[in-house]
Amino acid sequence: MFDLFYKYLILHKKVAVPGVGLFSLNRQPAQLNFSDKEFVAPHYEVKLLQGGQVPEQNFYSFVAKENKVDDDEARRLVEEFASDIKQQFKTYKEINWQGIGLITENVFGEYNLEAENVLKTYFPDVYAERIESPAPAATTYEEPEPVVVEEPVTVEEEEEDETTVKKQDWWIDAIILAILAIAAIGYYYLKNGTLIH
Repeated sequence: MFDLFYKYLILHKKVAVPGVGLFSLNRQPAQLNFSDKEFVAPHYEVKLLQGGQVPEQNFYSFVAKENKVDDDEARRLVEEFASDIKQQFKTYKEINWQGIGLITENVFGEYNLEAENVLKTYFPDVYAERIESPAPAATTYEEPEPVVVEEPVTVEEEEEDETTVKKQDWWIDAIILAILAIAAIGYYYLKNGTLIH
């Protein structure tokens, strides 16, 4: 039954155990610990809130679905599990739940949880010490002189350059022809007045 409680806790971030309290799963962000010079990895922490918490109806439906029983039988299983936990506290005064932590009962009948941080083994803290590099030596900046490379030019290259210039200036010729055509049309209208006789 503990596996179902744990699975529900992981999926829904909280689960109530009747007569014990509400277990909630809280995400702790990454932190920088200045005093110990280390980065603490993000992790999940299980907290136990005291009180006569009653599980949600969703939890009973979840237990019923997982065990393939009806809701009334699921309620009975949850109540039976809670009474087994209380019996274990009377006998051993503590319960170690894998993945959650050590739950103890104090003299006032309150339950305390010492949370287990399983992710700490997979994501240990990272030591963060400042690395100081030696100061660079004073240097002066001298601008390098430009290098000019001249290559001999052949007659063929000169001819190619002239043809590329002519090819690039084709639009000038087109504009001159267009102006001449417009002038000829304008002259025709001035002489004859219209295109149709």
